[in-house]
Amino acid sequence: MDLFTKQRSYLEVDDNYIRLVQLKKNNILYQDSFKFEEELKDINLKDYLDQARYKIKKISLIVPATKLFIRRLELPLTAKDKLKDIIKLQVLRKLPYRIEDLYYSYQILDKKDKLLVLVFTVTKDYINMIYELFANLGLIIDSIIPSSLVFYYLYQKDKVNLKNQLYIDLSPNYIHYTFYNQNDIYIRSSQNIGDLAEETADTVIYLKQKYNLEDDPKLFLNGEKIDDKKAVTLNSFEEIRENNLFWKKIRVVEKNLAGVDILSQISLKQKEKQKKDYSRLFYLTILVLLVNGTSLFLAWQLKINKLNNFEVSNKQISPLVEKVQQVKIDYQANKKKVKLLKGQLRRNYSYLPWLKELSLILSEDVKVDKVIFKEEKLVLLAGEANSATKVMSLLEESDYFKNLHFEGSIVSKEDREEFRIAGDLEDAIK
Repeated sequence: MDLFTKQRSYLEVDDNYIRLVQLKKNNILYQDSFKFEEELKDINLKDYLDQARYKIKKISLIVPATKLFIRRLELPLTAKDKLKDIIKLQVLRKLPYRIEDLYYSYQILDKKDKLLVLVFTVTKDYINMIYELFANLGLIIDSIIPSSLVFYYLYQKDKVNLKNQLYIDLSPNYIHYTFYNQNDIYIRSSQNIGDLAEETADTVIYLKQKYNLEDDPKLFLNGEKIDDKKAVTLNSFEEIRENNLFWKKIRVVEKNLAGVDILSQISLKQKEKQKKDYSRLFYLTILVLLVNGTSLFLAWQLKINKLNNFEVSNKQISPLVEKVQQVKIDYQANKKKVKLLKGQLRRNYSYLPWLKELSLILSEDVKVDKVIFKEEKLVLLAGEANSATKVMSLLEESDYFKNLHFEGSIVSKEDREEFRIAGDLEDAIK
């Protein structure tokens, strides 16, 4: 049932792009592609995988056509038992790499009188780099699929005696050509550069020469037949949609590759290394948990001991603390008093010349009850004397005072007079 079918994730990685697809029952649940500029080994693969609709634990790697070397072999049926040795001699040795630097997979098409074998080869540097990127994320590569093989299954598998048919398929980064002629197969891929119509025309010319064809092969673009006029106008990759039938066949290819795919050839040392890395990580995690747990327990005990000691000390110190608090309160009160006295002294000291002048000019019969200065004013000089007007005269004769006047009336009291005088202080003197 579809309900119990798990979704599968597929990743295609080339030198400058990543394509991520998630399928369930051959239906596309998520699909997107991303461009990048840094080197493949330096990409942050996690950032791209996090874009997926469903969390990824296992993933199948699709090797793009641009990373593949594709060869076709025709062999006698008896060669099947020695096929791996034959592939090394007739395919791997002819490539510009050492055999130990290559991975390969293959598919066999059984015939009555011979074997038709498709061999797909890729460099170990590329596969190991991707394998390590996944291992660093703790992800498992479920399978490694040559993309060109999917197109073979899409158009050629279970078909016989197809004559002169050229299938053209586009992906975000390459063109894929699959040609079938009377049980013979030609597969080629190239990057998406140049003019598609010109690239296709060159491919048709090559096929006619190779297979001695009298007529041009019939053309199919993404699985649909096109005429010659349409072929001439193929000049924009962006306007042509990708063939989604590719994803409907990929699971079939994945199953048929079991046991002979590239993943089975990845060295045991790498797998053992990954296993050891996981073991080290596991034991390191346990050790960290034990250390943290012990540290937490000791810290908790230390806090309890400190709390008990604090309670005992608190009982002993509390009376002293209360005394200290009272001393602080008394100190603040006295501090305010001292501040007031200092202010008064400072004010009195600042008006000292006028006070001294009053003491010199006023006669002995004058009794001063209050003197108030403010800024450049004699706000009030209050007191009593034998004659209030004489006090006024003495002040007016002084160079320290001006604009003097009585505040209110002069009050006679027996043989004395009470006075209240105000005025200005002389600026020049100050």
